[in-house]
Parts: sequence; structure tokens; C-alpha cells
Amino acid sequence: MSIDGVPSSNLRLTTYANTWAYKSDEIAAHTLTITCGDTSVDIHMNIIELGYDISPVTGNLEFDFNPVGYSNSSTNRLWKDKDHPSVALTVSNNFDWDNGGYKLDENGNQYFLVKSGTRAYISYNLFGRDPKLSGAEFKVIFKTSNVRDNTTTFLSCIPEDETPVGI
Repeated sequence: MSIDGVPSSNLRLTTYANTWAYKSDEIAAHTLTITCGDTSVDIHMNIIELGYDISPVTGNLEFDFNPVGYSNSSTNRLWKDKDHPSVALTVSNNFDWDNGGYKLDENGNQYFLVKSGTRAYISYNLFGRDPKLSGAEFKVIFKTSNVRDNTTTFLSCIPEDETPVGI
């Protein structure tokens, strides 16, 4: 798969169908190309401005875990921050890529799903700087469903030695 001639990902398909979720905030014409062997198909898009500012906040943003464009069947399915390659997603050995991972909601928006009993980690040191000097803010947009134990931790800050420092 490529966007404007630049490869974006390789997929190893294990089912007869797959979905490529692509969204762009760049106002321009784009060509998406899907190639399999000697066969390829081009999808031409022209993204126009709607007159609404829906751009995300970027001031002092350390990283943005955005799952758009990733696929469970991609050979490079683990997200890495494009501006800070040391900030990356890893998952537990038992991660459920069949039922979890990159999914689409009822509106076609892509999200990352972590199923019960599995773990996902983002290698960012939230407490790496003294918040008394420059402040600190952490924003997570999340959803839980089918919760059976309302005391279960959904997010924690764990240093490399696996001892939680904040919940």
C-alpha cells in the first residue's frame, strides 16, 4: 500500500478481505495505491477544506498516539512516533491481534483495542521532568466496555523495572 507513491505499509493477508483506513488532514489531491504481485489499483482522492478547524492541539505535545493507517495484518503494525522514534508501542506476548488491536468504530474512526488479559505499552517517561519547573499535563482519550471488575486498572505509569509510579 502506498500514498502518493510513498510506501505506507505491507500487509500479510490471512483472510479474504481487509480494510485500509486512511484519513488525511492535508488539503490536496492524493493517490492511494494497493499492489499485490503484478496487479495494482489506484484510488484517487481530492481532500477539500470544509471551513472548520478540527486540527488537534499540538502546543507542547510530546507525542500523539494516532492509530489511523495502521492494520493488525501489517508487517509494521507497532506504532512509533514519527517525531520521536524512541516513543513507541509494544504489546504483551499474549496480545490478542485477532480480537484486539486496530479496529474501526461504527463511524469509521480507527482506534486501538486492548483486550482483557493483554497489555499495551508506550515507551514514554511521563515523570522524566520535574513538574514543579514546567508543569505537566497528560491527556488520554479512552473507552471501556463490558467491564466485569470495576477496580481493574486501565492505565498506569510503569518504569522499566515494572514498578508502578502512578495510577
